[in-house]
Amino acid sequence: MTNPSRLGLPADSQILMCAGEFVPGDGMKLAIWAFDILKYVAPQLQLVLVGDGPERERMMQFARSLGSDDWRVHFLIDVHPLSAVEQADVVWGTHPRGGLPFLNAALHLGKPTVALRTPDTESIPGLLLAPADPVALATLTRKLLGNP
Repeated sequence: MTNPSRLGLPADSQILMCAGEFVPGDGMKLAIWAFDILKYVAPQLQLVLVGDGPERERMMQFARSLGSDDWRVHFLIDVHPLSAVEQADVVWGTHPRGGLPFLNAALHLGKPTVALRTPDTESIPGLLLAPADPVALATLTRKLLGNP
């Protein structure tokens, strides 16, 4: 496991990470929804969402509405996604377009990745899944966390 201390998280945390601009249709809601499934089976999990944008506050409210306490879901603005990915145990690519630099950095560092199957990600060697399926995202992630 990586050393999450740079992100200020507990040392025994497993970190799920997603990055991008918080805009309508960005996939951050999918990440929060999938985390809401996983948090019950893996209490050491932390979700880190890196980025900013007009939908950021709405996504923070959505996380709170699901009972994902602030100490389990983290919204980071002042961290560069490519340097933050070093701290992740699993990287999610939930944006329906773009996100390749983030996913490529994760793969370069040997991080397990789960991404939406889009024209942008067809060449990514991580696990690809259909868009808007939080159950599939949670299921694949749980398998990776148990056997990276």
